[in-house]
Amino acid sequence: MMEEEEEEEEEEEEEEEEEEEEEEEEEEEEEEEEEEEEEEEEEEEEEEEEEEEEEEEEEEEEEEEEEEELGCYK
Repeated sequence: MMEEEEEEEEEEEEEEEEEEEEEEEEEEEEEEEEEEEEEEEEEEEEEEEEEEEEEEEEEEEEEEEEEEELGCYK
């Protein structure tokens, strides 16, 4: 009798350990996914900023060209 009970207890413990490990793995995966999402968001923001800067530079260049043209006509 005792041996059977001990075996059952061991099995239960093993199952619990396996469940815990699975939970930990899931948590790690979730964390990784979150990190990836954050990185993607940061990259997108950087790209947007770069685009904005480029647009601003283009606008400035256009303004300068217009000013030069106006200067020529005076």
